[in-house]
Amino acid sequence: MKTLACIFLGMSLCGSDFVPEQQTQTIIQTPEALMWQDDEQVSDQKMSYKSALSYCESLGLGDMTDWRMPTQQELFRLVDAQRTPTIFPVFAHTATECYWTISKNKNNRVSFIDFATGKRMNMMGIDHSCFVRCVRKTK
Repeated sequence: MKTLACIFLGMSLCGSDFVPEQQTQTIIQTPEALMWQDDEQVSDQKMSYKSALSYCESLGLGDMTDWRMPTQQELFRLVDAQRTPTIFPVFAHTATECYWTISKNKNNRVSFIDFATGKRMNMMGIDHSCFVRCVRKTK
């Protein structure tokens, strides 16, 4: 429903850099040439870091198979701190919890984005469970 509202009301309400692709359940982020997963799995299935890596590598959404886990910087660009969950409303599926990134800090701690607060965080253990939103390049 959010996606339809964005289409009818104008993309400026949803982040003008985002274009929903309903047939493939993805969102195109045009300036960065990225395609984001936006199916129900994004908000239904928490997993460990290693499982999230494998999940993205084996994802076959929209007949595309070059999916990967996003960097912290890529995922953080989806944050809209004025909303809860803190993500642009063009994204139909988001849990108000942590989402894995491939990035690690200088202490080798895995980074994630908390869509409850919109903040970047680091975690000691990779066995903790978070959600994952996979991404791929469009070019």
